[in-house]
Amino acid sequence: MKFKSTGIFAALVVAFGAYVYFVEYRGTQQKEEKKQEQAKILNYKPEDVQSFSIQKEKEIIKVDRSRDGWVMTSPAKDQGYKTGIEEFLKALFVEKSDGVAAEGTTIDWNIFGLDKPKATFELKLKDKTVKLELGTVIGVAGKRYVRLDGQNKVEMVTGSIDTQLEKPAKDFREKSIFRISKDKVTKVKVMSGEATSFVVDKVNNDWAIEGNYKADSDKSAIQNYVNDISIMEAQDFSSEDKYKFQIGKLTNQVELDLDDGTKISAQVYKHTGDKFYMTVADKPTVYELAKRNFDLFSKTVSDLRDKRKPFQFEESKVSQIDYKTEGFDLNLKKDGEKWTSKEPVNNDKVHELFNMLKGLQVQKFYGKSSAGMYRPKGTITLKDQAGGVVLDLKWGNDDKKDAVTVVKTNKHEELFGIADSVVASLPGKMLLESENKPVKKSATEGQEVHGKDPSNESDAN
Repeated sequence: MKFKSTGIFAALVVAFGAYVYFVEYRGTQQKEEKKQEQAKILNYKPEDVQSFSIQKEKEIIKVDRSRDGWVMTSPAKDQGYKTGIEEFLKALFVEKSDGVAAEGTTIDWNIFGLDKPKATFELKLKDKTVKLELGTVIGVAGKRYVRLDGQNKVEMVTGSIDTQLEKPAKDFREKSIFRISKDKVTKVKVMSGEATSFVVDKVNNDWAIEGNYKADSDKSAIQNYVNDISIMEAQDFSSEDKYKFQIGKLTNQVELDLDDGTKISAQVYKHTGDKFYMTVADKPTVYELAKRNFDLFSKTVSDLRDKRKPFQFEESKVSQIDYKTEGFDLNLKKDGEKWTSKEPVNNDKVHELFNMLKGLQVQKFYGKSSAGMYRPKGTITLKDQAGGVVLDLKWGNDDKKDAVTVVKTNKHEELFGIADSVVASLPGKMLLESENKPVKKSATEGQEVHGKDPSNESDAN
């Protein structure tokens, strides 16, 4: 009987809990959510919008939805910027009323800056058109005054609505200049003025430099460069008539070949005051470039070459090391897994040397000039078991202008510059154990003396 009573009580508790949750808590929560929805000035969804316009003092922005996405029709006709447009609509549609500032037929619209609105937003939906006017006056705590659909009522909203309606036209316009898939590009030609700087092309999905440096191409660097060009965006849109715009001096030209046979050509200009522009053939628009994008066209073939290749070698093939600098001549031979010489060798330092050599990178290309290498200051020669050269590295004078040291390897006819700090850090004598031993301290050096101060010991005696 007691068990039965306990079961009934438990059921009542569960039922009561369910009642409290679904009727009291959940019901209150739903009422609050409904209240918040009703407080929205524009309670719509972006997918319901067919078109919208923002009329300001000096321009009218118009955007329409089409089968292919958003299209800007004013102040210029162009593809709309999907992300920017949808973020704008979402931000606008969560704006809530913070109360009514005035209501009735006798409102003095001038007090709220609504006699001549700062901006008028017109929204065309599937079944109706909505108009929202933004006043020029800022209220208490930064509140803005708005008028919806010509109603005789002034509502207050947060200042963020001002930020949305004050967005410039460029925020609604597709900023990509070429509007192509980077994977479609098969060739890029960059010219400095009228002279060709370099050409890169894709063969069997691998990028390479055309001409003498094909074998030295850095595929990854070229791919990144082509990607940067392909997806380049405008910082702003400066004019819709490139023939009347004061565009500046032509600095570069670029040509892109696509896999469908299409060719795109563009021109790059520098104007006074560090303004940079681009135009594309068959388009009237003048695109303003950020400096980082303008600088892409200042790159040379050296920027696309493999800067590690001149120093690469197979460590497993190395059986002998000859290391020579002024006053130092060391020969190491491999014996099993260890390195030997006339003096004990620090094997860890040998592996450190290998890693440093494989990590070297060209900082500057000198071409086939012999300047700076008449008298090498140092040589490291790695040989295989038969005495064949695996890697031969020579270094000469410092190029103080670029903080590099001139070097040459057996991998290439050219001279290169590598960071002089790297050359200075090569192990050298540290390859020997004797150079790595800690300095022995004297018997009294570093001793901890307890009790009396040893400096006063003589006085005590």
